[in-house]
Amino acid sequence: MPHVLTQVNMASGRVGGTKSLKSGKVGDTVLGIVQESNGSYSQKVSAYVPTKAQTQTVKLAVQQMCTGMVEAMMKQLKPLAQVSFQSGVNKSKSLNAFSSYNLMLLAREAKDYWDEVHEFEFAYKGERIRTGGRYILSSGSLQYNCFDGYFAYPFPDYWIDPLVMPGRMHFGIFFLMPPTSWTVGQFMERLRLTYSTEIWIAQYSTNQDEHVEGEYVWCRITINHNVRQSDLANEENIQALFEYHSNKWGLGQFSRPSEYAPSRKYAYCIGFRWEHDITDYIPVLGKAFTITYVNGRKQISSARLDYLDEDHYIQWGYWRYPASCVSSWTNPVIPAPVPYPY
Repeated sequence: MPHVLTQVNMASGRVGGTKSLKSGKVGDTVLGIVQESNGSYSQKVSAYVPTKAQTQTVKLAVQQMCTGMVEAMMKQLKPLAQVSFQSGVNKSKSLNAFSSYNLMLLAREAKDYWDEVHEFEFAYKGERIRTGGRYILSSGSLQYNCFDGYFAYPFPDYWIDPLVMPGRMHFGIFFLMPPTSWTVGQFMERLRLTYSTEIWIAQYSTNQDEHVEGEYVWCRITINHNVRQSDLANEENIQALFEYHSNKWGLGQFSRPSEYAPSRKYAYCIGFRWEHDITDYIPVLGKAFTITYVNGRKQISSARLDYLDEDHYIQWGYWRYPASCVSSWTNPVIPAPVPYPY
């Protein structure tokens, strides 16, 4: 089979027995030197075909937009993402799985809901990249959670008032208090808590200023080994049982029965706190999951961020859909709305 030895931008002669042969481009002709099977050389002549400069496609712009959104979200949820996928045997593999699955979610959203709002707010390049959406928080085989439920404020449909002090706690989980005769061990057994259990909570809040980044916050709850199972399950011991650390605004708070519902049980709540008079952030999405080793191996419950109030989420900023945003990621810029590319 002939073998092309060389080709350069300008036609040039070859030394060493083939001085009459040329390689390179002359006008609209491309000259080349080929080696025949018998070892001799011959001239190859072909027409010049100009190549177009590489342009960015809309699909590539969508990929860049989705990648930017996931990276911005992961920057704040990285500690959570490093432990939240049961299939990830270490922090790096869990983080990679977290990234891959959420990128697939965004790509599917862009394809299926190109010109409408669905489960994610898409982002303009260089402006408010950290937007909200129903990202996957965790994935695993555990079929239960080690807490009683969620609270959310200020949305009344999901508000468990009077179990939580209004105006201070926005979103979190709660544990119903046991009878005063119970021990800590009985309380833990009811919830299937062990000393190795972890509970992670995540929340997304959007700023009422449309140009300001949203915020992802997480809270990691662990069990205090210094509280013995034989201790009485009173308020003091239950409060001491849970230890928690958050990247922002972590809060544990006992609540009291309301005078309007004196039979309502006590609950111990752990969640996120933003004072109304010092913030413009509105909680939009939240969820929690459990990590346990109760069967001798790591098990994780699956969770996706969910709207705290589905009927009102659009008013908090969810109006940016792919066709309206991707134009800022294309090169050259394509005027919005961008036509469907799939």
